[in-house]
Amino acid sequence: MPGRGAAIVTGGGYGIGRAVARMLAADGWSVALLDTDTARVREAADQIVASGGTALAVVADVTDASAVAAAVAECEERLGPPRGLVTCAAMREAGTVTEVTEPGWDRTVAVVLKGVFLSCRTVIPAMARAGGGAIVTVSSSDAAGRRGMAAYAAAKAAVNALTVCMAADHQAQGIR
Repeated sequence: MPGRGAAIVTGGGYGIGRAVARMLAADGWSVALLDTDTARVREAADQIVASGGTALAVVADVTDASAVAAAVAECEERLGPPRGLVTCAAMREAGTVTEVTEPGWDRTVAVVLKGVFLSCRTVIPAMARAGGGAIVTVSSSDAAGRRGMAAYAAAKAAVNALTVCMAADHQAQGIR
């Protein structure tokens, strides 16, 4: 296992996730980038490799427990046990409670909140077996409430609460 170990970045194909993956790789981490967009996640991983880093592109939907389990297993097999996890996968349907569609609400909450839950639930046992690690859940100032972002703000606020619970629940395992 080269460098600092293996880190998984959800939403690694674009935006904040892509930038985080590049930063981790530049700091010596082997990075597994998870995303649903095959072309983007492969391009992001290829850029890291071209820069001298170690990266693995994994196409996975963070709302699908079996896909997350397969992605973590692939990371462990190819890069070593995950010592880091950064949850950047997100989407948002804009609208007030009366405007947002029910499918939009469900998909936003699934990607933003359930994606963090499934990713952490799957990575924590592997991280604990490896002696610990660090989890960063990416939230937003929108978690405090933002006009026209009911689903996204609610999901991000829930991520904040979940993060506090996980920190308390898993600190004895060396997971921060």
